[in-house]
Amino acid sequence: MTWTMTATSVCLRMTTNKKCETVFKILVVLGLFSMSGYYILEAMDDWEASPTITLTSWSPLKGMKFPALTVCPVQDSRLTPFYVIPD
Repeated sequence: MTWTMTATSVCLRMTTNKKCETVFKILVVLGLFSMSGYYILEAMDDWEASPTITLTSWSPLKGMKFPALTVCPVQDSRLTPFYVIPD
């Protein structure tokens, strides 16, 4: 096997051999885990540099003013909501 082959031909040649296929799959999984770990550590470093803090506060509903709301009944309750009334 020469080093001048493209990645596609290497993948095709490796999948014909069961042992090489297993090694290839293991390398892919390890590579993905490594990339995931790298991105998790980067996110943690970014959060450490500028952490996000969320606060929640509760207030009673008695003092709040709500807008007026009018619910109109459907003229014919047998109609489905998707029925289009012709003009």
